[in-house]
Parts: sequence; structure tokens; C-alpha cells
Amino acid sequence: MIKNIIKKISFLLCFAMLAASLAACGDKAKDETDKTEEPTEAEVTEEPEDQMNNFKVNYSYDETLKMENMMANGVITIDGDKLYRGINQGGKFSLSVWDLNDNNGDITIDNQVVLVEDVYPNYITPYNDYIYFFYFDKTKDDSTAIARVSKSGGDKEVLYDGGCDYFTIYNDRLYFTDANNNYVSTDMDGKDMKTLVNKEVYYPYPVNEDWVIYQDDADGETLHLTYIPTGFDKKITEGRSLAPVIDGSTLWYITGDGKNNNLHKMDLSAYDSESGSFPDDVSDKKFATNVFVTEDMIYNGKYGFNDFSGDTKDRWNELGWEDFDGDTSKEYSTVVYMGKDYRITQDAHIDYVSSFIWKQGSSVAFSF
Repeated sequence: MIKNIIKKISFLLCFAMLAASLAACGDKAKDETDKTEEPTEAEVTEEPEDQMNNFKVNYSYDETLKMENMMANGVITIDGDKLYRGINQGGKFSLSVWDLNDNNGDITIDNQVVLVEDVYPNYITPYNDYIYFFYFDKTKDDSTAIARVSKSGGDKEVLYDGGCDYFTIYNDRLYFTDANNNYVSTDMDGKDMKTLVNKEVYYPYPVNEDWVIYQDDADGETLHLTYIPTGFDKKITEGRSLAPVIDGSTLWYITGDGKNNNLHKMDLSAYDSESGSFPDDVSDKKFATNVFVTEDMIYNGKYGFNDFSGDTKDRWNELGWEDFDGDTSKEYSTVVYMGKDYRITQDAHIDYVSSFIWKQGSSVAFSF
């Protein structure tokens, strides 16, 4: 738990009120037991490198947006004309929703409705008629769990009690880490639990139904790919690597110690069986902590500026922030949400946090 908190503090500092996501998902899924069958030794070891030929990825822009927002903790999201986020108002925490009004670029936020009290949510995910979320329970010493609530309101329904981290939804299943930081999935009701990666992982994400990408804590915090059908596992980076984002067939990720980070660009479509690796380029510019990309642009995700400190993708190795010294007590700006129509930043100062919604060069400021 301490190690996971340190990771979050080191690499996902956003603003004063943003708590670091706790690692800990217990094995208390509702009335279910782990149904994963361990692969046999033959399945895992038979011609292992040939299994890399099974790895294919070409993310759509929607898939990229989903992954990068999850890697940024999903503290705020927009769904149609609604804005969802966790909020602390005078010590009262809640998951709330606002109306997002856009009159030809004249944007307003109003009509707050509290959906769930006494929680501080991350990984907020609108899905069908519900809002799914991981949360810190403010009535139970910040214990963590996964729950959902109807978009129209009502009581929250706890789906996984005991905490989680790295929560996302893929193909009608919930994905998250458990108390041992193993990567697991359940159905949409928190049942039918299956273990996908049976070891301590960070920054995990379901690339598709068969493959998972994650950071292997025991292997120098490098990024790995696991082929779920057989358990085959492949290290794909060197050195401490974090916050992976897949963009088409490109993998963007960060290496570094928090103050001296570098941005990498890996080609996931060009695996070389002789070297056992993917082509991997690195920029010599100092980077921040998260990558946000659009169809044409790439941005410093955190500790950037209100213009997102961005550049075109063909100039990705020119993007950096040479003045960032790792001191987050100073005034800084952080990207917290990227969508097709809107992007949201937050300016965090010593005594307040303000937010900005951006659309095609215009913006509206609002505070929480």
C-alpha cells in the first residue's frame, strides 16, 4: 500500500485536493471466487516468442481517449451535456453532476446535483444508464471500493468492497487491481471474478480481450505485455516506465524519477523477433508525468501550461518543459480530461484550485 501511494505521489500529483489512488483491491467480489485456470507449463513455454505474433493493436481515437483519461485517474469527465466529478465543498465530499451548456462556444456550468455523498471518486466512467466509479469512502477512513449509481440518481450500489485501483471498463467487464495488486476482472455486477495477471502490477490496462499492458514492479518497474490465453509474458521497455498510452499502433510512455522524465515513442506494429523488441525512440527533452494526445497533437499532461504545452505529433521529440523542477507547491497547471469536443485543465495554487474548459480556442473558467 505504501509503495503504491509513493508511486501516485511521485508521478500523478495534479492539484492540492487530489488524493493519490490507494492500491488495494480486496478479494471480496460479491459471492464469487476466482475462476481463472492457471496455464500449464507447456502452454506458457511452448515457442514463447512466436506468441508475440498474436499481438496486434491499432487503437481508434475513442480508445486512445479512454486510455489516457484513465491513466490520469479519471477525476472528471464529460458525457453529452453533463459534467461529472468529485468535489470537496467545505469538507463535504461527493460525486456530483453539473449541466454543461454550450451556446456556440459560450460555455456555462450550472445546476449541481449531488449523486453520492461522503465519497471522493476517481476513474469516473459513464456507461449505459449508470456512472461507475472507484471511490475513497470518507466515512470509513478512506477505504476504497467500486460502485455505480444511476444517472438519474438514487442509492449507490457497491460492486466490489475492499478497494481497488486502476479501474476501467472494457467489453462489459470491470477491470481493476486487487489487494495484492493482481489484475482482475468481473462482470458488470461485480461477479464472475477472473485473475488476469497474478503478480503485483501498476498502470495495467486491457489492450484488448487477449492482451494486458502493465508495469511490473518486481522487474525494475518496466512495462510488460501479457497474453491472457496462455500466460505468456514479455518485457517491452527498459528502466522505470509509467503511464502508457496507446495511440493507433504507437505506444507513448514516460521514463524517469519524477523530476527528470523523458517521453518515449514505441512502434507496436513492428516487433522484431530477432532482437525480441519493438522500435523505441526517446526524446532528450524533460517531460512531465502524463501523455495526452489528440488526433494531431501531443501534450504534456501535467505541470504544463494552459496551452497544454503541446506540439504536433511529428515534433513529439521537441515537446518538453525544461523549467519544471519537480516542486509541485508552486503554481502549476494540469490537464485532467481530454475529449473530442472539450479539454479540461486545472490551475492549482497554494490556496485554491480553478478549472478551465477549452473548446476550439475558447475557454470558460470555473472553481470547485
